[in-house]
Amino acid sequence: MKKTTVAIVDKQHLFRMALKALIQDEPGYVVSVEAGNGQQFINLIDKNFPPDIVLLDLDLPIMNGFETIRWIRENCPRIRVIVVSGDCSDEAILKAVRLGARGFLPKSAGYEELRKTLHSVKDRGYYLTDPVSDKLMQTLSESAVEFEHINPVSTLSEKELNFLKLACSEMTYKEIAFEMGISHRTVDSYRDHLFEKLQIKNRVGLAIFAVKNGLINP
Repeated sequence: MKKTTVAIVDKQHLFRMALKALIQDEPGYVVSVEAGNGQQFINLIDKNFPPDIVLLDLDLPIMNGFETIRWIRENCPRIRVIVVSGDCSDEAILKAVRLGARGFLPKSAGYEELRKTLHSVKDRGYYLTDPVSDKLMQTLSESAVEFEHINPVSTLSEKELNFLKLACSEMTYKEIAFEMGISHRTVDSYRDHLFEKLQIKNRVGLAIFAVKNGLINP
């Protein structure tokens, strides 16, 4: 039976040894790579036969954990990353998950939590401890609420604003293209993009939006 291969990337040699001993005692797992930083990990692995799972610290010299996760996502996306870190801040958790981490384990976690994380990531593809899940969901919820209060005008580029103002005039789309020095197809692209971004269905809706947000005079 093929064993699940695991890499350990942590700057502390003793911590790597302790993790390795625990993992080697777990049936079906074998530690295939040990590294003290992201760059060393890259140099040691075989891209054609990469480890199945990587236990990765974030605080690493030369090439930190975030940079390593990004490299893995771009070069060896089949590798499943479990962050094992002392930094359990909302920012660190959210950034690691957004970059592609499949699990987040505090360094203070016990052996049973490590076992659950390994098995879950191997079998289901992901695992977050309850405290980490709570933090992540809270942060995502707060981000969503914050996004709802963002003025949509602030998300528009200068060219989009220019097109919007011209679209609220009596000019045809052909005349707008000539005025902006762009092709008719590009004008169509601006229009469709604004319709989608602002959740508007037609040119009249663009005019109403512009008036409501003080972009043109009624």
